[in-house]
Amino acid sequence: MIKTTKTLLLGVMLMLILSACGATYLTYQSEAYSLEYPSSWKKFDNADGSLRDLDLVLMLLEKDNEVLASFSVLADTDVVQTDELETYIRNDIEPFANTTGYEKLKLEKFQVSGLKTFLHSFKAFDNDSQQKQFLQTYIPSSDRLYVLTASLPVEAESALLADVKRIMRSFQLQEESV
Repeated sequence: MIKTTKTLLLGVMLMLILSACGATYLTYQSEAYSLEYPSSWKKFDNADGSLRDLDLVLMLLEKDNEVLASFSVLADTDVVQTDELETYIRNDIEPFANTTGYEKLKLEKFQVSGLKTFLHSFKAFDNDSQQKQFLQTYIPSSDRLYVLTASLPVEAESALLADVKRIMRSFQLQEESV
């Protein structure tokens, strides 16, 4: 009995220590959706409207203020029914197949806040001609399609990849999705 109690107490203490060392998360809230992101990521201020098509941009900066990774939300006016989502995504990514530097890694089933969707992973060149790994998922709502996109180093560490997937999975519509 004493050995079991010691083991239990040791386990509880370990959990408390690990949770204290874990990342803290911030919440982004708009009228249409919310999501959580690590506090080490910075929200891009789009006050000048330079990213007019993007609803939200988050960046993870290195010590020299170079962008290590980015995450964005595009609110597209396309309306896609959930049962048509896979066909829509396949048609949407098909033109990339002939783009120089594009390499499809996989298209896999993915779940975001209980909604079954797909995660498109691929390599491509960014605007600075650097090859990056991209993760992209699509979330339909009643009046638009949200496209979540992350850009990471090609050989991203598993912790960074896990952070990006956690951001994506935390996406929550404020309205009922279709």
